[in-house]
Amino acid sequence: MTKRKSKKKILVKPVPTYRDRLQFSFRYLDRNHSKFPLKDCSQDFFIALLDKLKEYSEYTEVQFTDENHKERRHKNFWENTSEPDGFRHLDEEVNAEYGWQFGLDSRDGQRFDRSKDWRVHGMLAENIFFVIWLDTNHKLEAKKSRDAQASQ
Repeated sequence: MTKRKSKKKILVKPVPTYRDRLQFSFRYLDRNHSKFPLKDCSQDFFIALLDKLKEYSEYTEVQFTDENHKERRHKNFWENTSEPDGFRHLDEEVNAEYGWQFGLDSRDGQRFDRSKDWRVHGMLAENIFFVIWLDTNHKLEAKKSRDAQASQ
């Protein structure tokens, strides 16, 4: 009688389906906010934005919400920012108690320039990131940073 060799099972990590991946919506984009007007966005800003949206569209919600300060991706608690009322133009039932932001890298030829203070602010509902403010000069800043500048 010959012995049968047992086959080893190979565990394969499930690949996120399209529905699991992060999606983006501009439904609540605030084009005319005094700090974040759309007209302030350069062509380079929009190229960097599209590059980042493409990158993050491969993420799941869990991957995206793993805060990464190197990528300037984290929650913004409104009371700690220069916009303590948050996304005040949104209806109360839609508005979030905190927002999310991520940074963009600008391109200078072939190299990335991380010195730019480009940010995208929005809110996350399940796996949909609603882009609300396009911040070309990091005007949504931490309250402590703003208070420190005022005292100088």
